[in-house]
Amino acid sequence: MVLSYNEPPYDSLMRMQQATFDSIEVEGVRTVYYYGGGKGWVNEKEFSADADDLYFRMHWKFALALKEVWDWDWQFIFRTNSSSFICKDRLVEVAKNLPTENLYSGWRIDGPEYSICSGAGFWLSRDTAKLIIDNFDGEMNCEEDCLVGKLLWDNNVPIIDDKSRFDVPMSMSGIEISLDRYHYRFKSTQNRLADIGNMKMLHKLITE
Repeated sequence: MVLSYNEPPYDSLMRMQQATFDSIEVEGVRTVYYYGGGKGWVNEKEFSADADDLYFRMHWKFALALKEVWDWDWQFIFRTNSSSFICKDRLVEVAKNLPTENLYSGWRIDGPEYSICSGAGFWLSRDTAKLIIDNFDGEMNCEEDCLVGKLLWDNNVPIIDDKSRFDVPMSMSGIEISLDRYHYRFKSTQNRLADIGNMKMLHKLITE
């Protein structure tokens, strides 16, 4: 599931994700891009939730999208965002070694009161996804990944730390990029056009 925003420049990032890594079909993996607007299913991949796209309200989009896919046949959700490139075949290999219950895994960030997984990408099992659906409410008003982390922390769900993500710098020239990861993050700067170009370049490096 990809946290998205169907307005510039994030719509271009979403289209590049669809044209690169998500253009490769992998058995057992289905990708959903979710954003606000309230249109429902725009196509087989894009869900427009009945919520706005305000930064501190992103959790409503996520909760509504989770409800929408609840009856689908799935074991895990990997929730990522527009800044990410995912190798879906490697994602499947990682999933084979994950626990099917009480799962909350990603790049651990420790705070003064509780710890979270980075919003760039985290894993959930069905039971932890249900905790999120059941506990989001209108009083919450902070970053989505912080809310997810706080909810799961309060429900005694331990974090499985996964530091295997590769953060791609704005300039890929002369940089040795590890091509064996399942998750690449493009957000070293606020230059989204550079991120879009780099995503295309990484796809070529991985598939050539």
